[in-house]
Amino acid sequence: GQLMSEVFCYVDLTDLATYVALDQILALSALSEVTYLPLMVSLSSASGRKPAQETHDPLAAYKARRQRARDAFAAAEHARLLTLAGVTPDIADRPRDGELAHAWLHYVSMHSGSDAAQMLIKSVMDGIFQDGCDIEDRDWLRAVSGTSEDPSSVPDSVAADQIEQGIFKSPGWLIEGERYLGREHLPMMRHLLSGAAKETAPV
Repeated sequence: GQLMSEVFCYVDLTDLATYVALDQILALSALSEVTYLPLMVSLSSASGRKPAQETHDPLAAYKARRQRARDAFAAAEHARLLTLAGVTPDIADRPRDGELAHAWLHYVSMHSGSDAAQMLIKSVMDGIFQDGCDIEDRDWLRAVSGTSEDPSSVPDSVAADQIEQGIFKSPGWLIEGERYLGREHLPMMRHLLSGAAKETAPV
């Protein structure tokens, strides 16, 4: 097939849904050269602001019911992910700040390339979700990344680019200017990267 233009994959190293599909996500690099970058702006952080309570809202009861349904769905989905990933709740639900690990991922991706970035992603996510490692532990990150120096923080332009491209969910892909957000796009990614563009795409 013809050579694809660059393919970018954006990963949040603290995201359980990404971890569930990690092997499939990384397997895509066998089909095409993939540049792995940290997801800097997740939807959860971008949409954390609650709208002001509108006391005279005639739809208040309806909205509250909708919110309860959404919360129940989210809880059920979280439980399903735990089962799929074989991760215990006490490990999965620890609060994690991925900033340091994401700086390492950016550094390794830029300086050592795709294979090293994939190894880092796998090591970090297995470490935190299976072994209960601390993603904020510098010495551990240094060891799994195989680099002695600490990376500088990720340049602001990386987050700015992602906001501009509308990438705010992990895993996210950018292929020839088109963005695809979430692991539900894995069949489509396999289709696009295998150069099977003339065949019918999976839906």
